[in-house]
Amino acid sequence: MERMVDVQVAKDLLEKGHLYLNVRTVEEDNKGHVENALNVSYMFLTPEGRVKNPDFLAQATSILKKEDHIVVACNSGGRGLHACVDLLNAVRFEMLELICKVD
Repeated sequence: MERMVDVQVAKDLLEKGHLYLNVRTVEEDNKGHVENALNVSYMFLTPEGRVKNPDFLAQATSILKKEDHIVVACNSGGRGLHACVDLLNAVRFEMLELICKVD
């Protein structure tokens, strides 16, 4: 199941034990992140612009289990949505939540 949630709902889910998967770049993550967040960059910044991380699924699934309940977040929701779709298609996670905006 996948659904978009606002920041307050995400906070409540984290308090109930959901994992927080931050799909922002390492540089963005270094500027600040949710406590205990897992960071797996969905895209990298290159001189040519953003490029999808070819190892995203392998990296994410190495730290997540299918039965985990996960809140996925980025800055504005775009990368998070793509990450959710990729994770659902590849692994069929039981529960993914997407924060629409984290700024």
